[in-house]
Amino acid sequence: MPAGKKSSAAEKHLVEKTYEYIHTKKVAEPKQWKKEARNHVSECLVFAPSTISAICSPWETNHDPTFASAIGPKPAGRRRKFGESLHPLYLMKKMANLNSRNFPVRPEVFLDETFCNLHHVAQLSWVDEDKVRFSKSGRGSRLCIVAAGTIRREKKRNCW
Repeated sequence: MPAGKKSSAAEKHLVEKTYEYIHTKKVAEPKQWKKEARNHVSECLVFAPSTISAICSPWETNHDPTFASAIGPKPAGRRRKFGESLHPLYLMKKMANLNSRNFPVRPEVFLDETFCNLHHVAQLSWVDEDKVRFSKSGRGSRLCIVAAGTIRREKKRNCW
């Protein structure tokens, strides 16, 4: 069977009936049938053993000959990390701090971390930590400059 091809309900039913037949023979005569039943089915029908397992596992739960997939809720995506779960709370507090013209009522403080190399010129030294450096400078130790800024409202204007 070609890889990636979806099996029809008839093919799945054939696999299931072959599996049941070999499994009952194996239970009746365990000395004659040494390997697992799915390996015998795989040899007989030229399906991969993983395909046999994928077809037989839903059959064992609901015995539906049409092999209709159960429609249920899909996963909501990847699990959120700790910092991501606080993001909606941050946005709610930020929105609560705005007035009717979307200006902040109380000053907001922002932190900035910039990394640079010692003894470098200004055009080459200001690179954030997450930026990719294509060539190593090798001109001294790497420094971290921490700065803080505020956004406040003076005379009905926002200032940095």
